[in-house]
Amino acid sequence: MDRQEAYRILTGEMQKLSKFQRRQLELVCEDKIDVDRRGDSGTLYHVEIGVEKKSDNQFVVAGSIHDNSGYRFSLLEERLEVDFTDKR
Repeated sequence: MDRQEAYRILTGEMQKLSKFQRRQLELVCEDKIDVDRRGDSGTLYHVEIGVEKKSDNQFVVAGSIHDNSGYRFSLLEERLEVDFTDKR
């Protein structure tokens, strides 16, 4: 797994969620989002993203990515905080 490529894909998918409105994030809090994305190298990555509500205005987007390479299984994880406290 190309960790730089995987990181770009993972953070890109997480950034998409961070652009959601508060109500949209609340709707996905109970679900895991699973997507497959192919990197520029041709590697197929599996991305899993979840959203946790910390308070009425704060959410944590947590994601992981791996390439299903069996014995070489490698996992990358990342967290992103989304705060609506001062957004109107």
